[in-house]
This record gives sequence, C-alpha cells and structure tokens, in this order.
Amino acid sequence: MRAWIADSQFLGEDAWRWLTAAGLAVPGDCSLASFTAAPPSPGCPLMTRVRGPFAAIGRLAVGLLLSPWDRSRPACLVQLAVELEPGTTTAPPPAR
Repeated sequence: MRAWIADSQFLGEDAWRWLTAAGLAVPGDCSLASFTAAPPSPGCPLMTRVRGPFAAIGRLAVGLLLSPWDRSRPACLVQLAVELEPGTTTAPPPAR
C-alpha cells in the first residue's frame, strides 16, 4: 500500500481526484492525508489530518541546516511525534 501526504487540504483534494481518476481506491489501494484541517469541498472525502509540533520541526530543521558550520556539535537522532486525526482517506493495510 502506498501513502500520500499533501501539505494542504486543496492539494490533498487534487491528489484524491488524480488518484481516483487513475482508477485507484482511496483508501484501499492507497491512503491520503494532509497537514491542514478544513471542511472538504463538495464531492470530496474528509481528509485524514497529520498533526504535530510543526513550529518545533521548523526550528530543528533550520538548526540542522546551520549545523555544518558548527563542528563541535555531535551527530544526533531526532524522533518527533505526530498524530493522525482519522478521516475517510486512510485505512489499515490489507491482511496478507
């Protein structure tokens, strides 16, 4: 199963149109989510929303981009928690 994440409701709905026009079932053949929550446009499904600490992610990304100039900083692994707010565009993968 493939998953797609759009940065906005508008692009998520466009992706949903493209995927269904290609004959793919959303969900079923693939899942689709977006980072923004907005009421769906007429005829479009309710998107699953990815929620997370995006301001913190942005600050961390800028810090990591600047880190090549800071050679004293040790390498690190960063894990950020995000949540899915279920809509009708995601489903668990099929059982095998």
